[in-house]
Amino acid sequence: MARKRDIAIGVIIAVCFLFFVGIMLVSFMEMYGGDSDLFAFEDRIAIVDVVGAITSSDEVVRQIKKYGDDGSIAAILIHVDSPGGGVAVTQEIYDELMRVRIEKEKLIVVSMSSVGASGGYYLSCAADQIIANPGTLTGSIGVILDYMILEGLADKVGISHETIKSGDVKDVGSPWRQPT
Repeated sequence: MARKRDIAIGVIIAVCFLFFVGIMLVSFMEMYGGDSDLFAFEDRIAIVDVVGAITSSDEVVRQIKKYGDDGSIAAILIHVDSPGGGVAVTQEIYDELMRVRIEKEKLIVVSMSSVGASGGYYLSCAADQIIANPGTLTGSIGVILDYMILEGLADKVGISHETIKSGDVKDVGSPWRQPT
């Protein structure tokens, strides 16, 4: 009789242990695996980082597409800490954000960190809402052009030049004259 009782207690302990291990395994998969929806009872928010110079759009666009197609994702938070980068790659990210926002009806929110300038600010404009700290450096979409004006130096050393142009502003940025 005692032997049957010991076996029954052993089986109960083994089942409880396996159940506990199973729960722990699923919990770790949820925390570190990421893609399991086993215990997803509510809508989720996806986070996409755009940090540093924007030199490639591949990874960011891939993530935005993935989260846009995921029905359990209610909103995408874009974390921007970027001074900008390439025009074409930034345009690709902007276009994908707009597509997901309009076609998939996902809420897009941008959180700007230290810098959201140039391309970082441009792609942020695709969001439903932009959140920035008061100290975030923000703005400057393609608004800077530096060039030297050599007109006075050329006159001093006796250098002359001739500009042939087909329009009034074809020589904008010419170092040989003052801007008008």
